[in-house]
Amino acid sequence: MLRLSRIGMLACASVMVISHSAAAQTSGQSAPPSTQAEQPPEGQTFGDIIVTAQRRNELQRDVPISITAFNSESLAKTGVTDARGLMQITPGLNFQQFGSSAQPLIRGIGSTGGSVGDSSNVSIYIDGVYQPFQAANFLRFGDLDRIEVLKGPQGTLFGRNAAGGAISITTLKPSLDAATGKFSAGYSRFNEVELNGFVSVPLSDTVAASLSGNFIRNDGFRRDIFLNRDVGYLRSYGGRAKLLIEPDERTSILLTGHYRWSNDLGSFGNQPLDGNTVIRRTVPDILLATEPNTSALSIETVNKVKVYGGSLSIERDLGFAKLTSLTAFANARQFVFTDSDLTPAANLQTKINFGTDMISQDLTLTSTNEGPLKWLLGGTYYREQGFLISYTYGGLFTPAAAPPLTAGRYVPEVDIKAYAAFAELTYSLTDRLTVIVGGRFSNDKPSYTGSTVVVATGQPNPATRVSPSDSFSSFTPRVAMRYAVTPTLNAYASYSRGFKSGVFNSNGLQATAVKPETVDAFEAGMKGAVSPTFSFDASAFYYDYKNLQQLSFGTTPTTLILRNAAKAEIYGFEANATALPLPGLTLRGGFAYVHGEYKSFPGAQGFIPATNASGVPIGGNATFIFDASGHPMIRTPRVQVNGTVAYETGVANGGKLNFNLTASRTGKMYHDVSSNTVQPAFTVVNASIAYTTPDEHWRASIWGNNIFDETYIAGILISGTATAVTYSKPATYGVKIEYMF
Repeated sequence: MLRLSRIGMLACASVMVISHSAAAQTSGQSAPPSTQAEQPPEGQTFGDIIVTAQRRNELQRDVPISITAFNSESLAKTGVTDARGLMQITPGLNFQQFGSSAQPLIRGIGSTGGSVGDSSNVSIYIDGVYQPFQAANFLRFGDLDRIEVLKGPQGTLFGRNAAGGAISITTLKPSLDAATGKFSAGYSRFNEVELNGFVSVPLSDTVAASLSGNFIRNDGFRRDIFLNRDVGYLRSYGGRAKLLIEPDERTSILLTGHYRWSNDLGSFGNQPLDGNTVIRRTVPDILLATEPNTSALSIETVNKVKVYGGSLSIERDLGFAKLTSLTAFANARQFVFTDSDLTPAANLQTKINFGTDMISQDLTLTSTNEGPLKWLLGGTYYREQGFLISYTYGGLFTPAAAPPLTAGRYVPEVDIKAYAAFAELTYSLTDRLTVIVGGRFSNDKPSYTGSTVVVATGQPNPATRVSPSDSFSSFTPRVAMRYAVTPTLNAYASYSRGFKSGVFNSNGLQATAVKPETVDAFEAGMKGAVSPTFSFDASAFYYDYKNLQQLSFGTTPTTLILRNAAKAEIYGFEANATALPLPGLTLRGGFAYVHGEYKSFPGAQGFIPATNASGVPIGGNATFIFDASGHPMIRTPRVQVNGTVAYETGVANGGKLNFNLTASRTGKMYHDVSSNTVQPAFTVVNASIAYTTPDEHWRASIWGNNIFDETYIAGILISGTATAVTYSKPATYGVKIEYMF
């Protein structure tokens, strides 16, 4: 595993570079650098939002990228409390589960694998730091400042496999101005208690510190009919500490540390779809869970995740440019114990230990001039090491007379080294027409060591071992044009290429890495405000998607194979609008149409319920090989619609009442390439009412999420053993008290 000394070396090197630059500065004035969103310029109109999608603080309407952005207050009003809930208010975004992994999809592009070293092709960043561990993506928003969902390939500036897009999360930072804080306590259905706190204190004129914490516990929203108790509970706690130092007007140093632990049993597949499990072949009348959010398992699932890390951000204003260094490390561990046959029979139980260590170093030089030419240069080093130890227990793979023994054990280790250099130029040809040209050169070097021990008779077989390595290089360009139709309305067109590196499959002994994925993306759109009370953004896009990395099952239900699935085509359009028709009334709406289709996918693996010679189901799934060309892409709803009605009014004592109603409709989608497993369209409605005191220090709210108790599949895993499904959380309602200063 990576040693902290390496992190220290990276940080020290960064300090030396920036310190040398600081020593060379003798004059000049500049605003203090900041990673937070700056105040908009004078003349800002309705609908303007500050974003950092191009590594600068810019108005959202001026960025030729499809972006959906939220601050913490707007998310709270819509009932969104975690990353999965973003799909309810972001057209084109879908969140799915694969076992314990949270997998975002943007416009149909998302990962199906979840093993170590196999990162999502929708990258997630927290405070600019890449998050490689998919199980950590089930995060609650505690000390949130803002979120930006960037659609389309973001490889030029973000890199690290952002082929489908990126989700950038920015947390609150310390303030040098005054002490601030926010505390909340909530209680809701299923005996859930949630506590959040954030406090920022200036320690001197140049030093400030902040501390945030989060605690959640509930009794679970599922009932196990075999164990006869409530299951699926959540226990989670964590915190983040930051230290801000601004020794002079040109320098800003931010040190961050974070820790989070959780045992989230509600995110795992807990029942066989339609009662279809292979155990029925030997025990036809076995007890099965068939109602949503019930289970009948031989054990209670364990899903413990621990993540900690830190970062050091240093910004130095050089006069002509801003030099930024970001050094980071992270450590993630996960332990899973689950009943894989989804029945009371102890025939197939799985224990998995995951681990990932990461260090990264980014250096960026960004021009600060106000002339027609703006530029950005940068470089990145990334190192990730991970392991996976998987044990499978039970009699499903052993002779009937044998005791429950270990049927399979995988012990893979992954080591990834990546380097990248990137640049982007922005030039204003006229007062209205701007051209952007950029590119990133990346080199990824994954290596893999894997071994397996198979015990089918009570005697171990000799272990097999593979130890391959590979190297993948890519150039991901970006070209965009922006035309200012009016001072507040822009039209744009862009081409960009996305790249997800080749990877070794740590879920099985594959000595050859799969090829990298590539996405050639074309987009045109318009965004901005057309009046003081109406703003919108709309875009149309076309993707040429090649070498999709697709996960399938091998000869046994515990063997997973990762391979390239040829080619797909994606096209569609999106639109969002916000209107202020009356004082205090805000209307928001969004729409996405995404057509995703496999254009060439021979040799695809499909699943159908296994039957006997007479066509009677016998339990479990049978696999078949077919040509999936022309089939719709999995987990890609054709249509997504959302809308929000928000109203604010004053009360007699000077306080405020806020009413919010948010609804989202997700169209039909398929969960397997053969289009046999279908998720019908579903609608989720959230509502809240809040009262804020006249001094704006206290707020009390009542809320309800999924108030009409819609049931849909939140996660699914299809294998020969069973089709394991996780259903959505039922209707939830609660109260919340907040104090702010």
